Amino acid sequence: MTRVTYDLFPGFEDVYLEDSYVLGIAQTSVSLSFALEVVLRESHPLYHEPAPGLQYFTLKAMLDFPDPETVRWLERRFVPATDATGEVDYGTIDLFYRDGPRYRLAGEWGDVEIVSAPPRLKFLE
Repeated sequence: MTRVTYDLFPGFEDVYLEDSYVLGIAQTSVSLSFALEVVLRESHPLYHEPAPGLQYFTLKAMLDFPDPETVRWLERRFVPATDATGEVDYGTIDLFYRDGPRYRLAGEWGDVEIVSAPPRLKFLE
């Protein structure tokens, strides 16, 4: 099989997840969801210049894997970090690709393989 990186998925072309923060993870029998603070590339239609002193323009979003057939955690490390403003996060998404029917995500928060319908990224702001 050939790995397809997330930036080639529909709706993910203009985001940069390697510097986006995971704010929470929720798993139910019908979905796996990641609450994110997503870095937008300049080519994204919602992009604005970052506020003074910030490197990136970000928006809160939900990354959903609807109707997962399987969710297999290879590792879980839900250790929160607190930044200088007091906000809590669980690190970034360092790895996100599809290999055949499986999606794989990994970061400081853990490592998971998912078989589901295609993921969706929905902006909340």
